[in-house]
Amino acid sequence: MRILFQGDSVTDCGRNRAKSADTGAGYVSRIAHALRDPGIEILNRGVAGDRVSDLEARWQADCLDLRPDVVSILIGINNVWRHFDSGEEHDLEVFEIDYQRLIDRIAPTARRVILMEPFLIPSAPDKEPMRPLVDATIQVIRTLARRNHLDLVPLDGLFTAACRHHPARHWAEDGVHPSAAGHQLIADAWLDAYRPAASPAPPAKP
Repeated sequence: MRILFQGDSVTDCGRNRAKSADTGAGYVSRIAHALRDPGIEILNRGVAGDRVSDLEARWQADCLDLRPDVVSILIGINNVWRHFDSGEEHDLEVFEIDYQRLIDRIAPTARRVILMEPFLIPSAPDKEPMRPLVDATIQVIRTLARRNHLDLVPLDGLFTAACRHHPARHWAEDGVHPSAAGHQLIADAWLDAYRPAASPAPPAKP
């Protein structure tokens, strides 16, 4: 069983590119620890700063050629961020087409594809103007999950709920890059989505 994690800096989290098996210091490493099993290989191919178009440019080498059984994708926040800090338009229709193309290319060979919502944690007032476009991007990803019958990990809503119990800065100082606690929340949410289908319950006794 090979599980591949794809995405941007939240997935990357300082992984050592020189070591193919290095999972970084974030949620992927926590999932790898939780699933520790010689029969499961965890690969992290997140790249800091990536948008959907960047993911598509390396999809052959960093996804298809690896022949993963399970693919998990967390992407989208940089599409929004570049819209605000660099003036690069985030066209939601193009985003959806590009993301669907990624799914179409891996769906025939992967046993399972898991989509994760990007999120914006309300701990950095300078990023509040991004909120409406983040919400619109999340809606596109939810549509993709429904259309393709894929698992969805609703991270944005989970972080919103978590902020009722701890200050937003507990989860991410800048609203985007999670703290250790934030990475653990992502890992736990992913495992909750992954495990039911991966480990079906035994049949009921007569």
